[in-house]
Amino acid sequence: MFETIFSWFDSLFGDNLAQHLAGRGFSDEIGDYDYINTNLFDVCGIIGLVTAALFCVFFYYLWDPAYKKRGKWYLMLGTVAVINLIVGWAIPYTDLINENINVGEGLTVSGLDCFMFGFSDLIISAVFFFIISCIIKWGSTGNKYIPF
Repeated sequence: MFETIFSWFDSLFGDNLAQHLAGRGFSDEIGDYDYINTNLFDVCGIIGLVTAALFCVFFYYLWDPAYKKRGKWYLMLGTVAVINLIVGWAIPYTDLINENINVGEGLTVSGLDCFMFGFSDLIISAVFFFIISCIIKWGSTGNKYIPF
């Protein structure tokens, strides 16, 4: 499921990194490309969804800001986005640094590709936060009209 969502942004981070994140790599045993690693799209997607849900629950049910409620909602949105930018950048970048990315002869993945994947994760997690906010806001006593 998450691979499909992230595939909308693969022009930002490139097909080579997308192959690695999907868990595909060159297998010496079969001499061809196959699913040999964990699907990191799912890992990043689940982290983004859980982070967005936790911050939404915190904002709507545990934290009742008396003033500047909309500004504090944007603060929560920004926090979720930055966390997932870092997660989305760090997971593939760690593989890049440790030389665990095996995309094939002559194909490369750069640090910029990893950052752009993090940026894609930022956008997707911000959308998750917005959707979850629209769903759960009605149960809140003090924040049911935020963000609108």
